[in-house]
Amino acid sequence: AGACLLAALSGCSSDGYNDSALAARVAALEGQTPTDLSALQSSVTALKADVAALQAQNTALKTDLGTATADVNTLKKNAAGLWIAADTTWTAGPTGDYSTLQEALTALSTRRILPSAKLTISLEDGAHAFAAPVELGHPDGQRVEIVGSGSGKVTLSFTGDAYLAVTTGSGLGLLKGVTLDGNMKAATGDGLKVGEGAKLYVDDIVVKDFALLGVRVERGAQLAAKGLGAVTCSGNGHEGLQAAYHARVILPGVTLTNNGWGGARIDQNSYGWLPGAVVVGPGTGIMSINGSFANAEGATATGPADGGGFISQGFSVLQCKSCSATGYSAGSGFLVTTFGYLYAPSS
Repeated sequence: AGACLLAALSGCSSDGYNDSALAARVAALEGQTPTDLSALQSSVTALKADVAALQAQNTALKTDLGTATADVNTLKKNAAGLWIAADTTWTAGPTGDYSTLQEALTALSTRRILPSAKLTISLEDGAHAFAAPVELGHPDGQRVEIVGSGSGKVTLSFTGDAYLAVTTGSGLGLLKGVTLDGNMKAATGDGLKVGEGAKLYVDDIVVKDFALLGVRVERGAQLAAKGLGAVTCSGNGHEGLQAAYHARVILPGVTLTNNGWGGARIDQNSYGWLPGAVVVGPGTGIMSINGSFANAEGATATGPADGGGFISQGFSVLQCKSCSATGYSAGSGFLVTTFGYLYAPSS
């Protein structure tokens, strides 16, 4: 081997041939200076440092990617908790998903409901007590239903200044199968309120024994029944039902009994659709006053001699074809005053 190397360095091989390529390499190595070798070593060292830095960056990127993935998964879980994406039912009561209706409403306040979904809050049978107002103002309220198994089985019991309200500009898809009880006027205000611009749909509800109005609908709000005879108001201190200031009530077959000031008052440019209404008790039966319109075709009103059955007053219209008014003194069963108009054929 040594002989071959010497032969290569001298320009000839032990086999008798000239390896010029190897000789060139050896010459190049012989021409290197210590300075060149030091620079080469520095370059190698720098490259090693760059590789180490890239490896560290790669590790950091992997860590960041893992963190980002975990954040995305957390956001997905949070989003799932924030949105109700399919029809869902919660129960409210001692053995339900929530112990009270108010707890269920509080849980709902942090969630939204997709347009394709609906939330039903099912109330357990029995009494649900409230000492403070229950206000329904969810932005997706039209996709919320609060239902009981029947007005004879589920009672929302109110005392003090408590009431149930659909607040300004909001709505409730359905209130069904419940009695709102003011406990012999222990509840000092109105029973059910539909605030400015709000909408409420009802079926099989009773509103009774509140100190003031049974149902108050005002300032462009709308209350509508899902079925015939869906609402009963009884024993309230003022009228059983009042719609005022451009409000609309659509309650065919409504029953209004023994309310202190009368049955229904449609007031201040409001609209009442009350065909087949049944009114019994003191005060007035059905009033359309101050620029309002009411249709009470086929309604009946029964009251004391000092009351009034069907009254139109103040540039208003009351349509009460085929209506019946009994028990009132002469002339007060059907009464028109101050430019009112009352249409009452076959009555």
